Parts: sequence; C-alpha cells; structure tokens
Amino acid sequence: MDEMCCADADASPFEKGEGEGYSEQSSALSPTPHLYPLPFDKARGKTEPAMNRILALDFGRARIGAAISDELQLLAHPLETIPANVHAPSRIAEIVREKKVDHVVAGIPRQMNGQIGAAATEVLQFVEKLRGILPCPVVTWDERLTTAAAHRALRDAGKKTRHTRGYVDQVAAQMILQSYLDRRAANVGRQSDQ
Repeated sequence: MDEMCCADADASPFEKGEGEGYSEQSSALSPTPHLYPLPFDKARGKTEPAMNRILALDFGRARIGAAISDELQLLAHPLETIPANVHAPSRIAEIVREKKVDHVVAGIPRQMNGQIGAAATEVLQFVEKLRGILPCPVVTWDERLTTAAAHRALRDAGKKTRHTRGYVDQVAAQMILQSYLDRRAANVGRQSDQ
C-alpha cells in the first residue's frame, strides 16, 4: 500500500488498434478489449481511439468531491458533491454505471512527510469497500494539499469561502484527476519517444 499512485499509469492505454473506424483496445487498467469509435484528430491527421471516462474522488469526513475526465482522458471536469454517509458507495457505483467509467482514482491524503495518517487510513478503508462493489478498478493517488489548493483557486477567482462549500470538494477532485491525467499523458509521451 506504500505505492500511492497507479502502477499502471505508466502503461499506454492503447495496446492494439485494428479495423476501419473502430479500434479494439485493451488497457492495462481494463484488460478486457472493447470497441470504441475513432474520433479524428485534425492536428495529427489521424484518428484516435475514444476511451471510457475516469472518475476521481476527493474524500472528506462530510463530503466526497467527484470529478470526471473527458472521453479522451485528457481533461478533468468537476462532477458533483456526494454526502459522506452510508449511501456514498451506492451513489459512486451509480455514477460508474451511468458514465461508463473505466476506472476510479481515489485521492489519498498523505501527510507532508509522505506517511499514511488517520485520514488516509480511513480513505483506504473506504477504497477497499469500493473495490468490493465496483465493476472497475480503483487506484489511489497522492492528493496532498488539493483541498487547500482548491480553496485558494476559488478565492483567487473571487468566490467567497462560505459560498464555495458546495463545490470546493469537486474542484479538489478535479485537481486530483488532472494531475493523474497529466502524469499518464507524460508517461505515454515518454514511451513513444523511445
């Protein structure tokens, strides 16, 4: 459990592509091949495989922020704030089904020295519950200070703290997911340069 980011984040999401107009893909995170329509990338003059979205969660004692990627898994968008209660796992499972999520990224609030404290332990226990009920993988990602960064970003945008309570957790989840997506894209780019 010491490795907090997905070990498969280094893996290319495209292991094979075939056919005209569609691609059969097998992702390191989702080993089952699926057929996806191929959107056209004007910049590169070729089609790129579409993918299922990625869901990210920012856990808090009162609320869980959720963010979702676009279909190309490049951009993160705030999704919703889920009350952190007994119904949270079922709501997350519902989102996974509705949005056809490929995998879930759970932010783990490590301490500044990298150790796992009480808050991270609670999140890891919740992650294990999710792994037992979700039809997709759940990976963990170091999310130190994302809630503080989300508060700062909203304050810099002129939002008052008392008015941001409903969506600061979504913004924190968006920051977690965007850092995860950026790391994956950098790793894929590095692999293609070799």
